[in-house]
Amino acid sequence: MLQNILVGYDGSAQSRRAYDFAIAAAAACGGRVHVVMALVLPSVDPGTAILDDRQRDEAARALAALSATHDPRVTVTTAVIHGNPGDVLLAEALRQASDHIVLGHTPRGALLTWLLGSVTSDVMGAAPVPVTVLR
Repeated sequence: MLQNILVGYDGSAQSRRAYDFAIAAAAACGGRVHVVMALVLPSVDPGTAILDDRQRDEAARALAALSATHDPRVTVTTAVIHGNPGDVLLAEALRQASDHIVLGHTPRGALLTWLLGSVTSDVMGAAPVPVTVLR
């Protein structure tokens, strides 16, 4: 049974589909949804602190707008966390005692995936719980 569902959200249409799927599953099972947006720091330069604050504020606003649209039977929590998205999602799944992870997959092509890696692949390969990927 799906009681604690973690959703990785990046603002894409695919991540919105993942969110909608998780909300429907949680509503059907009486579960809750925790939505996480990972922000990758551009550098360790102290001058980027303003950018980091701006990114965090924009991400928090996006998550607040997203979670305002959910089924009222579902408890939704959100978090904006700095770090590698795959690592952030895996750590948050453990911290939240998630029993399922839902992700949207944005195809980037073989070359970009090879060069940059894939959050979906990283999470699927190391997740301690089942992962649902929506295209």
